[in-house]
Amino acid sequence: MIKNYTAAVPNYSYKVRKIAEEQPAYFRTFTFNNLLNNCKKLLLKLIGCKGGNVAFLTASGTGAMNAAITNLVTKKDKILIINGGTFGQRWVDICSYYKLNYKILSVEFGKDLALNSLVKSIQKNKPTIVLIQHNETSAMQLFPLKEIGELCKTYKIKLIVDAISSFGIEEYKMDNWNIYATVISTNKGVGTYPGLSCVILSKGAKLYPCSDYYFDLNKYLQDNKDISLPFTPNIISLKQLNYQLEYFNRVGIQSIIKKINKRAILFRKLINPLPLKIAAETPSNCGTTLYTERTDVKDLFENLQKRDIYFTPAGGNAGKKLIVSHIGEQTNSDVYLIVGELKKWLKK
Repeated sequence: MIKNYTAAVPNYSYKVRKIAEEQPAYFRTFTFNNLLNNCKKLLLKLIGCKGGNVAFLTASGTGAMNAAITNLVTKKDKILIINGGTFGQRWVDICSYYKLNYKILSVEFGKDLALNSLVKSIQKNKPTIVLIQHNETSAMQLFPLKEIGELCKTYKIKLIVDAISSFGIEEYKMDNWNIYATVISTNKGVGTYPGLSCVILSKGAKLYPCSDYYFDLNKYLQDNKDISLPFTPNIISLKQLNYQLEYFNRVGIQSIIKKINKRAILFRKLINPLPLKIAAETPSNCGTTLYTERTDVKDLFENLQKRDIYFTPAGGNAGKKLIVSHIGEQTNSDVYLIVGELKKWLKK
């Protein structure tokens, strides 16, 4: 949103950027294995998954979603997909590609998920797996994951969650919320370079034979002292991830979440008088999706990026939506800056 800042690529700390300048280490060493094991230990601690496991993938978040499906879901499973936007549809597209047995519970864009509708859909379709986003990033709509987890526990359903835009941004407790598996990537709340994603497995998660060569998680979870990963990993992103997880653990992930929340609240308070409408009924800390009657959102984006000020134009050809992120190393001054730019644009 500000200099060198986008919703997808946070304004990295100086140390995170400096890591990218270092000579990449060779990854088939004890030193690298120790770094990887430390990432695993901290990630499981911070996400609340005791005794679980982590597969580190050189891929975008969609790669981790794909891997979760090909390793944790079978043709015999009955899948219920909660589809509230672009990334709910991503679950649909992946399941459709693999010709799996799925039903869709559609949630209107930006609207809350009615739990009674979920109960009815569960009772009707009798799913063995539920797929959902914690935060539907396209709408920045937060779903009630704790309550959904309780329902899945009651009905003995495996809950697989895309937490790509909520880990490190919203409260998240895998074990307490009965989450079977979680997918994340490094370029949102983690605040490092893109190109690394993770599938986090609960203690009881079972992997099935996988037909995908590269994303076969059994290869990534082998306990081998000499070779901890089957393929060349994103070494830079893993080193950055280790640094950030150490920082989260040191200062407390809840304190980071509170800071993001305060920025989100400030931004929404400042735009309240403006002719903009927040898309989400329950907006995430991650960002704010806004409706506007203006059709020149893309022009605004292109003009501001010349000054290294970034937001996400999200309106397609109509150009009537934009997303302002609240993650990364923003300050209150940065929030006032983007609101000021929006005010000037809306007055034109």
